Amino acid sequence: MEAHIEPGDVTVIRVAGEVDMDTHVEMEDAILGALRSGAGPLVVDLAEVSFLDSSGIRALLHGREAAIGRGTTLTVRSPQPIVANVLRLTNVAGLLGLSSS
Repeated sequence: MEAHIEPGDVTVIRVAGEVDMDTHVEMEDAILGALRSGAGPLVVDLAEVSFLDSSGIRALLHGREAAIGRGTTLTVRSPQPIVANVLRLTNVAGLLGLSSS
């Protein structure tokens, strides 16, 4: 798993590979690090994520709560169909800014 931060008006965190119990910390650290450095709205780009388990979902939700605590937002974009299905089946798609359909 790789996470790359692109700062700007909206900070984009591009994640690639599998996000699971062995790798979710890297994504969560990137999210929390961006927030600690004063990033405004965060977008986590999941276009290159091929697998996301409950550890990855927890990391995204933890990042969302941390963003809210800092007065900003965290959303996800461009998940592959399998990842989008996981987010919808676990009822977190809407919380992360994805359509539930």
